[in-house]
Amino acid sequence: MLILNKNTFSQLTPLQHGKSATLKADYIFEGKVIRQTFYESSPGNVFTRNIIQITKIFKGSENLSCGTVMLISNGSSGQWLDFGNGLYNVQAGSHMLEYHSESQGIFFAIENDGIYPDPGPNSTTNLNLTLRTVFPGEGTFIEYNFDPRLFILQDSILKNLNFSAKGFMGMHFGGYNEILKFFTDNIAPEKQNIVNCEASSFEPPFDE
Repeated sequence: MLILNKNTFSQLTPLQHGKSATLKADYIFEGKVIRQTFYESSPGNVFTRNIIQITKIFKGSENLSCGTVMLISNGSSGQWLDFGNGLYNVQAGSHMLEYHSESQGIFFAIENDGIYPDPGPNSTTNLNLTLRTVFPGEGTFIEYNFDPRLFILQDSILKNLNFSAKGFMGMHFGGYNEILKFFTDNIAPEKQNIVNCEASSFEPPFDE
């Protein structure tokens, strides 16, 4: 069951926000943050290089390939850092999206267009692509949220306690099939070209 958080309604509903993010994102892919490094543009202005292992590509496979990709985010992702002027922590802001090490789910991105400073050399397999979240100030990330025990225990109680994904523009998805249907409904047919990568996918095994 798809749940809409009514508290997030403004001029656009969560569903409209979600459709807008899906349309504007050049790259939509499933993956996991496997490494983070940090850089300053000036003292106190910190950004995170998120290195993501791609497990599935929903949109943008013409230019994005399986492997790893760099996605830039604002702030220090909750980490305390010292660039030579003392230890400090930089929050992205209450409305800015941050990722953390081991974050896994579906990312909505475009190429970094100068909104974030140049992060330097790119050592990922997609070395010609440096990405950023399509709407940095919104929750444009479908965060997978399921209990790993479900891989071992086919327990209906555990299953019912865990959404497979959450936190996308105020929407919560009750199952992986709902995510696929959302993409089918909102990505133009000529751009629908799902690519499954060699790395194992994180999709829940006991989806309705």
